[in-house]
Amino acid sequence: MFDPRRKIRYEQFAFLKMDSRDQTNALMKKLNVALADFFNEYKPLSHHQVEQVEKSGQSSRSSLTPKLVQALFCTQDWLCN
Repeated sequence: MFDPRRKIRYEQFAFLKMDSRDQTNALMKKLNVALADFFNEYKPLSHHQVEQVEKSGQSSRSSLTPKLVQALFCTQDWLCN
């Protein structure tokens, strides 16, 4: 999976090519709020919990796919940095 921070920088670059700086700032703000809301809604498992589930062979209590969990971890890292 690609680093979400680079995707966000590309979005900002693309928005600047299409719109004014004010419109780009407004779009970026909406995007950041949407990503934060998305992350806060799902509350992914911690890395330790994921490792324990993988070692035990048990299914996770979460219905999230591994790809979505990875995306949420990347989003969390991006939001915290």
